[in-house]
Amino acid sequence: MKDKELLKSIDKCLSEENQNADSLDLDIKLNAKMIKKAIYTIVTFGLLIFMSILLYKYASKLSIISPLLFIIILVILLSLSVGFLIYSKLTKKDCNNLKRHYRIYNIYDIVSFVGIVFGVFFTIFIYILTPAEVTGTSMENTYINGDRVLVWNIGYTPKKSDVVIIDVKGSNYLVSEKTNFIIKRVVAIPGDKLIYDSEDNIIYLNDDKNKVVLTEKETNSLTNVYDSFKNMTTDKINNVKYYSGNSATIPMGFYVVLGDNRVPS
Repeated sequence: MKDKELLKSIDKCLSEENQNADSLDLDIKLNAKMIKKAIYTIVTFGLLIFMSILLYKYASKLSIISPLLFIIILVILLSLSVGFLIYSKLTKKDCNNLKRHYRIYNIYDIVSFVGIVFGVFFTIFIYILTPAEVTGTSMENTYINGDRVLVWNIGYTPKKSDVVIIDVKGSNYLVSEKTNFIIKRVVAIPGDKLIYDSEDNIIYLNDDKNKVVLTEKETNSLTNVYDSFKNMTTDKINNVKYYSGNSATIPMGFYVVLGDNRVPS
């Protein structure tokens, strides 16, 4: 008997003043449905917890909920489902329990559905795709202030020209008090060579003057091109300089990023 048919029969039976002889059979069928529902939900929450633990290191710091809190909520929902399964298996099957079982099943059905939707939703937006809002003007006109973007979190290695979100907490990078994240474009990756040309007053890439990274017009009044070159090729956290004279090779694990709107970047 399908869920809708079973629940319709139970609803009809409960609406009668005297429960008919079929009520015990309906209670047994409802109990089987409760057990099936509990097992299905336990498996679903178990998989979500397993995925959360597996993807924990990829959790986005942009998410509105921490991955640890999310896992705790999933464990609570899993425990609730286990308790419902135990109740379903141990409860006595008789006509008098039909009404109570029916109400408990309905409540659990709603709770489990909301829990599964919550779990799937946050699994996606914590570990896979995280929504974020662009603030500032450094990426104009590609992205303007207030634009919404989705950030891919797993299995990603930055490539040249990619747009990335960077956590700058703990660095000396000046950023809004509202966020520790900046959005920039990758202009150089490990192994690339940045060169400052004092004659043309530009920074270019890999001995190719057609691959210009920064020009004098793209700097602000407080910073000249050579200062920008030194900033790009210095690890300020560890105070390590990677440039020698007018050239620098980007080491492994380091990337050079700039905004498309170079002046405020």
